[in-house]
Amino acid sequence: MGLMEWSDKLDIGVPTMNHEHQNLLNLMNQLFDKWEKKASRAEIQTAIEKLKVATTDHFKHEEVHLEKIKWEKLASHKIIHKRLLDDLDKFEKEYKAGAELGKPFFTFLKMWLTGHIQGIDSEYGTKTQSLNKSA
Repeated sequence: MGLMEWSDKLDIGVPTMNHEHQNLLNLMNQLFDKWEKKASRAEIQTAIEKLKVATTDHFKHEEVHLEKIKWEKLASHKIIHKRLLDDLDKFEKEYKAGAELGKPFFTFLKMWLTGHIQGIDSEYGTKTQSLNKSA
């Protein structure tokens, strides 16, 4: 089944960002499925690395978009991105050191994606849509 499904609640009205958010969700689901099926540590590690790379790329793309629309909360948004990446990195290091993934890790992923998108990302989505209408 996966960790979570895409829904209209996650649509921020910015197609490129929606596409990247959907990709992150798919990577999270793939990682969760591997964990549930008790895949090898190497397979799970590869899935974590793919998620980290996609997340890093997405945050860079999002920050460029926020600069373009002159988002007044860009500085705080960058701090939140850094914290999320730091947390993801912490989980990955613990896993590499022999810890198991579990509910706290997958709760973190779920809360991160839904909370971040439905919270601050939806705010810049609204601004982007209003800028597009006035252009």
